[in-house]
Amino acid sequence: MLIINLSEDSVARAQKEFYLSEESLEWTKKHLQRFSDGDIFPKPFEFHAIWSDWADIKVKLTVQNLYKYETGATRIMAVPKSTIGFRISHQLDPIDTLIYFSLIYYIVPQLEKYRFDFSQGISCSYRFKLDENGNLFDKDIQNKAWDAFEDNTKKHAQEFEYILATDIADFYNSIYTHRVHNCICDSYEYFSESTEESKHVAKLLENFLMSLTASSSKGIPVGPTASIVISEFILTDIDHFLFNNNVTFTRYADDLRIFAKTKQEAHKILQELTKYLYTHHKLSLSSAKTYLKLSSTFIEEVFDPELEENKKKEEWHNILGSSAFDMYGMSEEEEAEAKKER
Repeated sequence: MLIINLSEDSVARAQKEFYLSEESLEWTKKHLQRFSDGDIFPKPFEFHAIWSDWADIKVKLTVQNLYKYETGATRIMAVPKSTIGFRISHQLDPIDTLIYFSLIYYIVPQLEKYRFDFSQGISCSYRFKLDENGNLFDKDIQNKAWDAFEDNTKKHAQEFEYILATDIADFYNSIYTHRVHNCICDSYEYFSESTEESKHVAKLLENFLMSLTASSSKGIPVGPTASIVISEFILTDIDHFLFNNNVTFTRYADDLRIFAKTKQEAHKILQELTKYLYTHHKLSLSSAKTYLKLSSTFIEEVFDPELEENKKKEEWHNILGSSAFDMYGMSEEEEAEAKKER
């Protein structure tokens, strides 16, 4: 007869029960009341009804075994980007939003502990700090985030001959939910602090995201600010990979700037990073946004407002074509030249 000895932890997991705490739900309520679920869509009117009957809804959510919870319908829209084109964005069912943010509540402190300190200039974007008022982001650091990214670029440009700029292609839509689970668990195991609660939350977030994508195991919703927390777990794993390989870099979201002494060194780093992204995350770098330049050239082009403005104008001219501009008549410069020829 086969005898299997199960630890208390494994028995607990086999029972598959997990319930949200009242504390996590109260924080979520305060956050959503102050900031809504994101900055893309208008605040859902259903939240007004939820808050008016919050006592009963909170009780129902605290007795809901999340392993048996099924997500509702998601609003999906093509939303304009800041430049030409659109991105698919999502607004979750209001109850799904409550559960998503409440699950995030459990793991934000561990994420910040796992990340490199902001003063190191490695991870510059989206620093988090939960408080009793429903805040998710650390406001003091968040206001300095982009400046830190730029300042660290300038600093390292003085030390290294080349800058390799790149970002991850279609990042949110390409994240594998299994890796979300693994990266969350890794953050606890890194400090030997794995708990039954952390394992449950990691698994439930994986299940939740898979349910939203009809079990495709790929993609996290674009729009809810809770997804930023998920994305930073993935990106922090990449930070650790680069740091452990003695790479000097700075990052803002999925935009990476890597510094190298030689072209050969830069290409080697790019090769190793490409391999790691594929083998560990099934992600790839955007070829259109990956380029290697002399540090002096990079600094001149990126930090010269006039050059940057001219570059944008040229890009739009190439997109629209000269005939499109003719529809609106000649520019001031063209009119001046025309007058000279008369």
